[in-house]
Amino acid sequence: MAGIKGRKWSKEALKNHKGMSGKKHSDKTKEKIGKANSIALKGRVMPEETKEKLRQSNLKSGRKPPIQKGKDCHNWKGDKVGYSALHDWVYRQLGSQQKCEHCLTIKKRTYHWANKSGKYLRKKNDWIRLCVPCHRKYDNKKKS
Repeated sequence: MAGIKGRKWSKEALKNHKGMSGKKHSDKTKEKIGKANSIALKGRVMPEETKEKLRQSNLKSGRKPPIQKGKDCHNWKGDKVGYSALHDWVYRQLGSQQKCEHCLTIKKRTYHWANKSGKYLRKKNDWIRLCVPCHRKYDNKKKS
């Protein structure tokens, strides 16, 4: 049976092989790993000047960046979206709340986007800003 680095290993040997488990890399090996990671720019931020050069190059060659937002995204689910993703959409579209639309307070620390219709539609007018106490009252009225 072919195994690690082209060697032939028995099934028993592969089963018992633990690799680097419990061992430490030598300083020389750590240095090699560090060089390999730095070559790949792992964990580094690309300078704006380089990003602009790449943009210009892509424009000249006719390549367009993929569209990853909204209905053009391959993962778009429309109104079949889950609870968390829909709330993320609401926050992106309507922003964070600063005032309760029911009691008009601006002194509370936490505000929620409450759904008006109970159908959780992806429509901006289907949401209302409420402070936590008003949100609880609003939801309890809808249930009864």
